[in-house]
Amino acid sequence: MQVHPSLAGARAGFALEESRGVPRDAETRNYKDDNHKPELVCALSRFYALSGFRPAAESLEVLGRFGFAESNSPLFEAWRMLRSSPDPTGLRRFFGQLFGLPSAELRWAIDEAVQRADRMDAAQVRASSDMPIWLGRFAASYPEDPGVVLSLLLNPVVLEPGQALYLPAGHLHAYLGGLGLEIMASSDNVLRCGLTHKHIDVAELERVVDFTPSLPAPLSGETSIPTTGARLTRYPTSAPEFELSLVELDSGASWASRGPSILLALSGEVLLVGGDESLALECGQQAFCNAEHEFLLHAQGAGPTRLAVASLNPRG
Repeated sequence: MQVHPSLAGARAGFALEESRGVPRDAETRNYKDDNHKPELVCALSRFYALSGFRPAAESLEVLGRFGFAESNSPLFEAWRMLRSSPDPTGLRRFFGQLFGLPSAELRWAIDEAVQRADRMDAAQVRASSDMPIWLGRFAASYPEDPGVVLSLLLNPVVLEPGQALYLPAGHLHAYLGGLGLEIMASSDNVLRCGLTHKHIDVAELERVVDFTPSLPAPLSGETSIPTTGARLTRYPTSAPEFELSLVELDSGASWASRGPSILLALSGEVLLVGGDESLALECGQQAFCNAEHEFLLHAQGAGPTRLAVASLNPRG
């Protein structure tokens, strides 16, 4: 479970840690560079994620379902605080209370939640977006981790193949399962929020995390047919550093574009031609095309060929 800073936040955080002399490879270092890290994940199989905060009223209901609203729960007072202020301020306060809870009390509360999850029938599990199943898996690996509880406050997301999810700065998220293709700005700035044994800086998280509830917005992409037998699906975002596209070519079809681009073959075989050079790519292989030449993709073999293309955002 993690979040990425804004560009201004990354620059300020990096400068502060540099001035304090924190080694860049220190486990407690938050900012490894001065860049932001917007990212997009595109599902290649059914893909499960958590993305952004639920509406506070919904979070209260979910927390109650798993026992955190009981008067004997160590998180009862935090739950009451959220109920009295069901807004981003209340979510921030709940976050602080959750991460300040002693490990033994947190483990007890998580155990109680898992026991409730185990007693749910199939219909209740489905009504809870499979979170009872994920809760048990999280608790088995991280029995005293605040992220187990925090996961209940986030929106469950299921992406079907070809759908994508864009994650801007401050957006709390976690990838749970499935195969996906991820693209992001060039940065190592990751602030971890839970479900991890690595360093967690609660004070910095409270400054960086956007506690405003948001509904997940999976992207289906914008599909066009630039040439006969070619389908191009683009996933536009506000990130100036990148754009991801998926290209599908029928046998014998071709598609032309210009670099700089990174090509990744997802299925089939393709012949890449650029300038005076050519290169055959098979599934899993990739190539970089510079900005000096146009490149041409020729689908080889009997079946359709699929590629992912990472390029600069033309509107960036």
